[in-house]
Parts: sequence; structure tokens; C-alpha cells
Amino acid sequence: MDKNSLMQNTGSISGVQGTMLSKKDGLLVENRTSGFDDPNMLGAVLSSMYTEVESKSKRMQRGKPVRFTIETETDTLSVSDVNVEGENLLLLSHLSANSDLDLVNSSLDLLKG
Repeated sequence: MDKNSLMQNTGSISGVQGTMLSKKDGLLVENRTSGFDDPNMLGAVLSSMYTEVESKSKRMQRGKPVRFTIETETDTLSVSDVNVEGENLLLLSHLSANSDLDLVNSSLDLLKG
């Protein structure tokens, strides 16, 4: 699946209100989110968080993280490790307040193949 199709298909999942792709070093590839003042900063923060989760997961001998969820007072973000056109990227899904996280995650799993 190409980047555009991934972004479009992810954005069409019920409960997803925005998507973003970034490289694992934090460089923004594509942004289809709103409500974030600085998407470039968000990409860098997500990269840092993913690197930390990956490190701790290896330390616990649990393997490579596939996805993690960030739930704050105002937002729910799902961050997935995806391979698109031979490139490992981070996919951010910004979820609406009333979204079903299990349904969104199942839909994301189907998209990733």
C-alpha cells in the first residue's frame, strides 16, 4: 500500500479524526491532523516516545512494539509502526472522544496486512 492510500484508508476508519506519517527519526512525511500547533514537533516527540518504548520492550524481552496508545485528558493517539513502500514509518491516528479503540486497532491491523 502506498502512503497516500494508507493515509486515506486510515482517515476513513470510524473514530479516526486525523492521521500523520513520520519517519522514525521524527521527520514529518505527511500530516492530515488538525488541532496541533506544531506537527513537526509532534513527529519529533512521537519518535522519541517510540524509541523509548522500543528500548524498554527489548529490555523486557517482549519483542518489537507494534502499536502504543497515548490517552491524555484531551486526546487519544494511537501510534503504529508501519512499513510503507519499503520504509519503516510511524503512523499516528488521532481518535475522536467517542471512538472504540478496539475497533480502530482492528481496522488498523487489517490495513497493515
